[in-house]
Amino acid sequence: MYHDRRDLIGQICSRICHDLISPLGAISNGLELLSMTGVEYGPELSLIEQSAQNAQSRIKFLRTAYGKAGKDVSHGSAEIQTIAADYFAGGRVAFDWSCTEPVTRRDAQLIFLGLACLENALAYGGTISVEKQGTGWRLRCEAEKILPNRAAWAELTGTADNAGLEPSAIQFAYLRLLTEFRTPPLVVEISDRSITLSL
Repeated sequence: MYHDRRDLIGQICSRICHDLISPLGAISNGLELLSMTGVEYGPELSLIEQSAQNAQSRIKFLRTAYGKAGKDVSHGSAEIQTIAADYFAGGRVAFDWSCTEPVTRRDAQLIFLGLACLENALAYGGTISVEKQGTGWRLRCEAEKILPNRAAWAELTGTADNAGLEPSAIQFAYLRLLTEFRTPPLVVEISDRSITLSL
């Protein structure tokens, strides 16, 4: 029996992502085999290929953000940066990662959940940056127009009125759950044109 909700949530998400990534990989492999037979790519096959690649990028991001995080597992900075950059590729958000050090699996999870929170405030696009800050991390989004979901950010900072969140904002509740007793504590700074997360 699971006594830790965080562990159960991570296990469920890891299972879902694992089951989805295999058929998407099969689609990509099938398209590659078609190209080897000399079949000319039309707009239909190109759309299928692009959609499969986008779905794979999103699943890798979601698996890192919501999946089970091992305590002693770490990733190279380039690997984590690539997953995040692929997730934002082709959208309205420009992404910058300045760290070159390895990233623990737990830190990668917190960073990706933070990125999902910041993305939620950039309906009209903007920039998101990630940098190492001492033993923690600093995530910042900037835009001409920031549209923070006040209820969601209140959930993250522990000032919510228990009204509940929409599924599109569940990353706020999960990040709150994972950082509730963490040292150093999560710090949120919101202004008219930027939001900064220190974790």
